[in-house]
Amino acid sequence: MIRIVFDKETKAMLIELKNANGYLDCENIILKNLKKHDNNRVSIIAIESYLRKLLKYIEDKAVINKDNTECENYTYAASLLRSIIETPYWDRWIKK
Repeated sequence: MIRIVFDKETKAMLIELKNANGYLDCENIILKNLKKHDNNRVSIIAIESYLRKLLKYIEDKAVINKDNTECENYTYAASLLRSIIETPYWDRWIKK
């Protein structure tokens, strides 16, 4: 079974989020990451676990960085992650 290496994935994503220009860039980064895992045939259960852990991590980063510009992108990313996690059958639309 293919696993998601949380530290490696998170590090790469944070670099992209720091350089993102607004909500749509943040959304594209998250969606690209999800599609990559889906294309690599990572199980939905593993992806959901990763999303929950990632959400907590990014929420914490937003709090830590509340007084600088990175906070906004972390907040955008956390909002999208929360929406994905709460959406039933999210895995169906992510494949499109």
